[in-house]
Amino acid sequence: MKKFMSNASYPPPAPPPGPQPSAGLSIASLVLGIVSLVLFCIWWISGPCAILAIVLGAVGRSKGGKGMATAGMVCGIAAIGLAILVVAGFLAFFNVLQEQVKNLPKN
Repeated sequence: MKKFMSNASYPPPAPPPGPQPSAGLSIASLVLGIVSLVLFCIWWISGPCAILAIVLGAVGRSKGGKGMATAGMVCGIAAIGLAILVVAGFLAFFNVLQEQVKNLPKN
């Protein structure tokens, strides 16, 4: 029976893994983009959320989580487009309404 060597040297332990890229900004961008899309009719909430989604998505793309950052940016851009359409629709509606009121017969 052979004896194992008790004084054998072992290799040094592996170094700890480096910091993982943070996807926090990308997640925040995605959440704000979704919120801005859901609330696009409430443009005073949707607008700032969409702008923050675009900014955080642009910063988050460089720090990791590219897919979520891109999705947040796309949602933010789409929400801004929808909010602009809603505001334009309201303005057009009130313009037509004002003209109709002007054309009413006076008693």
